[in-house]
Amino acid sequence: TYGIVLPKSAQSKPKIGVVKAVGDGENFDNVKTEMKVKVGDKVLFEQYAGHELKLKDKTYVVLRQIDIVGVFNDWEN
Repeated sequence: TYGIVLPKSAQSKPKIGVVKAVGDGENFDNVKTEMKVKVGDKVLFEQYAGHELKLKDKTYVVLRQIDIVGVFNDWEN
């Protein structure tokens, strides 16, 4: 199950993007894992993680939470 959507601009190196949408979490063995990121978070993710999704004229990267390496909300730039 995918729960995080990033804009296409997140695909250029380095792999940093801003979270545009978040799902309701994942289920592993009937145990729900809550999402630890939220809309607006700036995240770093693995180069080959996720899948491209084209909606209307925009392309996004859809990731699993486990593919996120870090959240950088307090960094400038």
